[in-house]
Amino acid sequence: MSKRLTVNETLGGECYTAGPGHEQAPMGLPFLHYHPKPEAAAGEERGDGMSKRLTVKERLLRGVSEKEWQASIVAAIRKVYGHRALVFHVYNSKESDEGFWDLTVILPPAKPGGRNRMFLWECKTETGTVSEAQSSWLSAAHEAVLIEARVMRPSDVDHLMRVLGVGG
Repeated sequence: MSKRLTVNETLGGECYTAGPGHEQAPMGLPFLHYHPKPEAAAGEERGDGMSKRLTVKERLLRGVSEKEWQASIVAAIRKVYGHRALVFHVYNSKESDEGFWDLTVILPPAKPGGRNRMFLWECKTETGTVSEAQSSWLSAAHEAVLIEARVMRPSDVDHLMRVLGVGG
């Protein structure tokens, strides 16, 4: 059964019809479909140490898996920017360094004449925790003062040595 949710009951953006069989939601985000939780959900702890009745919005957001959230982010980016945005995700991280973020996103300038914007995002569920390795990657990237984007070839070994502060 479909339920009409108002702006105040959901994300504060626009009204939408949610429920099984409906594809309409703000920004096309599929996780915003309304799926009532069992009555036990009404007494779930909110994460602030207080046991209160969860709002409709809180219940909706807690039902979103990391995979759904990430797919929704990419879908929203594609809806707004199409292929003018670049989105990268490592699909099999077994051979990658532990803790590397989920999404690397480059968006076109917000204003004409502006510069592209880069975002490094770790996707988590509403109650998911960030690992120490993930925190280290995000902190290091946040503190970075230089981003160099270039092709590196074996002939660039001198540049590499300068960047690493090795040699003359």
